[in-house]
Amino acid sequence: MKNKIKNIFAILFTSAVFFGCVNDSFETPTNAECVAPNLVKTKEVTDIYNLANITGNTSVKYTADDIIEAIVTSSDEGGNFFKTMSFMSVDGTRGFSMSIDDYSLYTKKLQPGKKVFIKLKDLYYSLPTGFARGLVLGAKPTSVQNVDRIPALDYGKSIIPTCTVVDEETIVKKITLTQASNDALLNSLVEIDNVQFQSDCGTYSKKDFDTSLKLVSGSNTLDLRTSRFANFAGEFTPSGNGKIRGILTKYGNGYQLVLRNSRDVKFINPRVGVIPPVALGGSSLQYLGLFTENFETFAVTSTGFTTPKYINLNVVGNRYWDVKSFSNNEYLQMSAFNAGCTKAHFIIPVDMTAANGISFKSKDGYFDGQPLKIYYSTDLIPNGNINQATLVNITDKFTLANGLPTTATSYATSFTNSGTYAIPASVTGNGYFIFEYDGTNGATTTIQLDDIVIN
Repeated sequence: MKNKIKNIFAILFTSAVFFGCVNDSFETPTNAECVAPNLVKTKEVTDIYNLANITGNTSVKYTADDIIEAIVTSSDEGGNFFKTMSFMSVDGTRGFSMSIDDYSLYTKKLQPGKKVFIKLKDLYYSLPTGFARGLVLGAKPTSVQNVDRIPALDYGKSIIPTCTVVDEETIVKKITLTQASNDALLNSLVEIDNVQFQSDCGTYSKKDFDTSLKLVSGSNTLDLRTSRFANFAGEFTPSGNGKIRGILTKYGNGYQLVLRNSRDVKFINPRVGVIPPVALGGSSLQYLGLFTENFETFAVTSTGFTTPKYINLNVVGNRYWDVKSFSNNEYLQMSAFNAGCTKAHFIIPVDMTAANGISFKSKDGYFDGQPLKIYYSTDLIPNGNINQATLVNITDKFTLANGLPTTATSYATSFTNSGTYAIPASVTGNGYFIFEYDGTNGATTTIQLDDIVIN
C-alpha cells in the first residue's frame, strides 16, 4: 500500500493527449509607425477586373492616374511566397496579385492586414492562364511572363502603405472545401474547416522539390502548394483534422491553397474516417500493485507482442512493440526505421492504489531523435479509442537513454536506469502506464525497454 504520509499535498497534472498545447488563434498583425498618405481611391478593384476580363491573357498598360485601395493578405515570412504578393479589395469582393522583384516584403510595412493604396499609372494588368490565375498587376511583360516583376527600386512608388492594419478575422473568407473551386475567390485569404491531409505524416515539401499535398473533407479534395524554399520545407504535416488558412490560387484548371507559414494550419482534432487502431493482447488484463516484467517468459517474435496481460496498440503505421533477444537477454523493442510514419503504445494495467511507483530500463540505437514518451491514465478504456483518454505525460520524471555518449551509428552498450516515479497519492484505482513510441516527427531511433518494475 502507499505510504500514507507521502504526497500529503495532491499534485495537479496537466492532461496531455497527443497534440500538446496548441494556440488555436491565428496571428493578429501589428502596425508600425507611419505617416498617413494623402491619397484617395478613384477606382474599385472590380473596375480593373472588368477591364482585364475584356483583354484576358493579353497584358495591357494602365495609363490613367487612378488609385485603388486594398488589403495585404499574403506574406513571404515563411518563404512559401517568392517575389509576389496577394491583396483583397477592401470590400472583400475580389483578390488580385502583384509581381514584385523583392523579398522579405512582410518586414517593409506590407504585412498581412495592412491597408494600402496602389497607383495604377504605368502598371500592366492581365488575367494569365498559368500559375496563380486571377488578376495580376506588375511591370512590362517579357517573352516569358504575362506581367513581369516591378523592380525593387520602383514598387514603392506604386504600393503606398497606410497606417491601418486590419484584423484578419474581418477579411478572411470562411468556406468549405467544395466552395474553394471558385474563380471569384482567387488571391483571397480563405479559411477552410473540417479538413485533413489525405496522407498521414507527410511533409510540406522536400528541400529539392516543390510539393502539392492533398487536403480532404469527405470525398472533396484540394491541392496545398508548398515550396522547397519555404522555411518549413521538410517538416511533417500534422496528423489531425481542423482548419487551415491560406491564399487561394489556380494553376491551369486546378485550384490550390498556398500557405503563408505552417502556423496557418490548426489541425487539433482527431482525424476523421480513419480505421481504428488494432490492439494485440489485452484479453486477460491483470491490475497488480507489485510485479516485475523482464520479458524472459515470452517468445521472441517479429510479428507483435501478444501477451494477454498487456495491450500492444498500433496507432499509426503497421508496427508494434516486439520482444527481442540479445546476449541471452530478452527485452521489448520498437523502431520506425524503414517503416515511415509510426506510433505505437505498450500499455501496462496497474492497481494504482496498491502500487507506489514505477521504474524501468531503456537503451537506444541509431539515435536521430527521442521517440519515447511515458504517460499514465486512469480513464483509458481497454481496447477503446486512446485519443479519448486522458494521458498525463510524465516523461520528464525519468532518465532515458538519449543518444549519449553517442549511438547515432550503433547501439548503446548498456541499459539506462530510469529512476523511480512515485505515483501521486491522489491517483487511485485501476489505471495504466503507457510507453509511447512516436515516430510521426521523423525519428527512427530504436528503443529497447527492460525490467519494468511496479513496486
